[in-house]
Amino acid sequence: MVTSASRVPHLARAIAEKKELALRVVNPTRNACTGFQRGTAACHGYRVFGTTSKAYQKHPTASTTSQPPPQRPVSDAIPTSTLAAPARRPLPTFASWAEQEEETYDPAKDPKRVKGLFWAVSAFGAFIGAYCAYTYISYIRDRQMYDMRDEKLGLYADVSDRWKSEERDFDREVNGQEIMTFMRAKRRRLIREAYGDVLEVSCGTGRNMDLYDTRPYHPTEDSSYGRSTRHMITSLTFNDQSPVMMQHAQEKWKKKQREKRQEKRFTGEVNWIPGDARQPGVIPRPAGGYDTIIQSMGICSMTEPVKFLRLLGRLARQPGEHVQNSSPKKFRQQEAEDGQGGRIFLLEHGRGNYDWLNNFLDNTAPMHADRYGCWYNKDIGKIVEDSGLVVERVKQYQFGTVWEVVLRPAPGPLPGEELEIPAVSTTLGEESQQQRSMVGNLSAWLSKGWR
Repeated sequence: MVTSASRVPHLARAIAEKKELALRVVNPTRNACTGFQRGTAACHGYRVFGTTSKAYQKHPTASTTSQPPPQRPVSDAIPTSTLAAPARRPLPTFASWAEQEEETYDPAKDPKRVKGLFWAVSAFGAFIGAYCAYTYISYIRDRQMYDMRDEKLGLYADVSDRWKSEERDFDREVNGQEIMTFMRAKRRRLIREAYGDVLEVSCGTGRNMDLYDTRPYHPTEDSSYGRSTRHMITSLTFNDQSPVMMQHAQEKWKKKQREKRQEKRFTGEVNWIPGDARQPGVIPRPAGGYDTIIQSMGICSMTEPVKFLRLLGRLARQPGEHVQNSSPKKFRQQEAEDGQGGRIFLLEHGRGNYDWLNNFLDNTAPMHADRYGCWYNKDIGKIVEDSGLVVERVKQYQFGTVWEVVLRPAPGPLPGEELEIPAVSTTLGEESQQQRSMVGNLSAWLSKGWR
């Protein structure tokens, strides 16, 4: 008699399927392979009732004969119509993702954004705090030194001799202030527009020297050469009334040139003129005048700034005057096209836009002037207006206390001038008797002195 196969595996599977059906009725979306069912044969895809079922063949009570296992009675089968199919969630589209992102994203709650904003505000606050601390310490130091003086300075007294001492290091004393006020970036913005015959008045120790684009011209160069403007510098003339500063400036220039390769060194003419630029005749006027005049932080130390600016206006190339510098033809043509003459660049500090700030400058100006030789509470706007020169551009920074001004020479005689400057031809390369007469009259005017 053949022993029948054990029905224990079939009973166990029937019980498991009934429990599975009960779970699906309660939660249709629940995965069938959960809990204790993960170890059953149904969860692993085995065919329990088939002849190739591994779970059946490996069961310890199963028959090892080749006889197929008995089929389950029809009454024990579970009707498939009662099984609820698991609900399938549709895949989200790009539009639904975008709508969900727009509805749920809050920048104020983004941890990365909040963290970046926090560090930015902290850095700005630290900078403002450091600047205020530096200003306060400088104020206390200047106040102590000013109180030790027996004589107090009168308003806008001549303090130009403060930097004629060889014991002081100008660069070291002003470096901190210029770094805190980003002054070097403002210097670079003006210097990169210099071209032609350039005159820098009150050059000091040469803080602008490494900002000039003095690379030699090459016939094959184009816009990719990286020249900062359409023009090129052909000559440089430096002036300062302090012999000590002029010596530092010359040493700095030589050092900068030695550090460059031979083909990158400046090949134009370099002139050094010590003396007070306020006095007519100290700076000789070249033929055709200067194409660019630079003045940075110099008006604050002058007792007659209006007269000084008018003198610079006559040192510059006049409107319609013939271009005389040694630039290549394409550069000279560009300079003559405007017909407005040379340009005067000013970078100065003076009165600001707020009364409370101007009151502070007025109270501390004598102490600052006594130490640094600079009256930083002058009205730069009024000085420029009284000079009579043509204003091309004016910008103010740091609550209006830093002035960036670009001027052009006046086309006619300025108020108070007795000399009339004749009109000249604007044709490039024309050597007319009228132009030569103009240059001669200007030279005589400078030699006699101007009031």
